[in-house]
Amino acid sequence: MDQKPAEPSSAQLREVSARAERAGYLLDCDRWSSAEWQLLDATDGELLYEAETLDEIARWLGT
Repeated sequence: MDQKPAEPSSAQLREVSARAERAGYLLDCDRWSSAEWQLLDATDGELLYEAETLDEIARWLGT
């Protein structure tokens, strides 16, 4: 049985969101998509990366 990833803490959400913003991205959460978290280009809204967990987004931002 698949388990849904744990909800991120509000502190983690603020930290990753701030990192994304500094890099020129917008962090979006789409509960209706198979990939729950998305990074969008802040200028044109183009989807750049998507992941199931906020931890995956944080790792991608660190690369």
